[in-house]
Amino acid sequence: MSVSIGKALLERSAINAKIADLVTRITNNAITEKTVTGETEQTVENSEELLNQVNILDDRHVLITHAIINANYETKVKYENIEYKLVEIIDLIEVNKRRMKRIKDLIATVETSTITTRRNRYDTTDKKYISTLDIAELRKTNEKLAQKNNALQVILQEANWATQINY
Repeated sequence: MSVSIGKALLERSAINAKIADLVTRITNNAITEKTVTGETEQTVENSEELLNQVNILDDRHVLITHAIINANYETKVKYENIEYKLVEIIDLIEVNKRRMKRIKDLIATVETSTITTRRNRYDTTDKKYISTLDIAELRKTNEKLAQKNNALQVILQEANWATQINY
């Protein structure tokens, strides 16, 4: 079956949701019980059958994931006049996310540490804590990283919907 990487990713996500639902149902029905309502007897769902469905879905998940991984290593796209594999684009996105989080955390720490002026109770002098980092420049860096990530995401999504895979 030939589909785009994007459709395969959607199917894999749907499989994950279905597996989570089945696992919840298995957990809820793991103990054998029978309830009697009036004259009829009702039994819970068959946990073994539900587990078999999970195993079938797991096999499908593996098949789809392997096809996606192979395509991510084989498919090449251009970014800033350099050819990258999709897996490299994905990694660049993750690296930028980590950098942006690090900068955001650093800005928050510096801002909370430099706002106050502290007076030592045994001394008459004030101590003012001043940042040695340029917060405005850090914010600009974060904005540039966010723009770069947006561009990378667009390239990745275009490739995901244009690249056909078989599984």
